[in-house]
Amino acid sequence: MSDTRNPIRAVFTLPPEDVADADFEAWHQAQVERLLAVEGVASARLYSLQASVGAGERSPSVYRYCGLYEIDGDQAATLARLDAAAAADAAQPEFVGRTRFAVYDLVVIDEINAAHTLDAEQLYLVFGRPPAEVSDEQFDAWYIQHVRENVEIGQMASAHRWDVTASLVDPVTPPHATHVATYELTAGKDVMNGLLNAAIADGRIVLPDWFPGITFASAQITALTPRLRAA
Repeated sequence: MSDTRNPIRAVFTLPPEDVADADFEAWHQAQVERLLAVEGVASARLYSLQASVGAGERSPSVYRYCGLYEIDGDQAATLARLDAAAAADAAQPEFVGRTRFAVYDLVVIDEINAAHTLDAEQLYLVFGRPPAEVSDEQFDAWYIQHVRENVEIGQMASAHRWDVTASLVDPVTPPHATHVATYELTAGKDVMNGLLNAAIADGRIVLPDWFPGITFASAQITALTPRLRAA
């Protein structure tokens, strides 16, 4: 059964420059629909990606598309079936072999204002890694409060925090993050960032001294399709 706290597989793609958007999106949508038939996948959706922090340098801000797959049931077994299904399709267009991929598997830590991630038309994704001198416990304790401040101030309806595992590594831009926050936007990322910067400037959000040492990569993803549900 679909649930707001179900695990999610995020598949990021960067097609070759010589491939038309319409051709790539048609293939990608067919792939989403095919993988939605895999046992244990509850829903899926395809998004375009607009980079923000770390643009062009850190994963996943280098990619142009994102497919999200909601996992229902045994995560390990479902992901194994997804991998097998993706590898079994021999009838792929030529450009797929030249496309860059990165796959991240997300397991929920907590949520603020429960809402289903794949229902949002726009999401803001923040991939992060704390500085070496900051413990996981210290980072988590700060982020619990920080994400709630962001939702309250930054025109975001809800948020989830996730542990993240890189399941398919793009060797050109290897993963860096240990933590992901996903925010449902009620306005675009530029409006949100303006509100958050103003809140930091006037002291409504106070950042720790070690904040500049966090390695961030972030992006807005915008739905290209409806949320598709398994039959």
